Amino acid sequence: MKKQRVFLLDGPADAPFTAGKFAIPDAMIAAAGGINVTHDLPTSWGRTSWEAVAATNPEFLVLLDYQTGNGAVDTFKFLQEHPVMSETDAVKNKRWIGLRYEELTPGPANIEAIAKMARAMHPRMN
Repeated sequence: MKKQRVFLLDGPADAPFTAGKFAIPDAMIAAAGGINVTHDLPTSWGRTSWEAVAATNPEFLVLLDYQTGNGAVDTFKFLQEHPVMSETDAVKNKRWIGLRYEELTPGPANIEAIAKMARAMHPRMN
């Protein structure tokens, strides 16, 4: 099974806020069969640039869903309209999943969240 390039986004912003190598989602993405495109960030959570993320051409997105308004759906629409992110494979192919805050912070909800990511990333394996 080919590991997919995955980008996690914590909401629309001028600069993306995401999970680096010390945040639990980094390990969760790996467990689900992906590679976190921001693994090289030497932090738990931090900011990077849209250009740096787009250059990795993510194949799948994990969008933090705070369950306010349209949550992850609005975040995905933001990416569809973004000048560089709209050109990535994940956005073009509409390959994403929204996960709640408690699923992406350390706790028992991580187990099912990994399974959800794996099913969404690798639909042929279901």
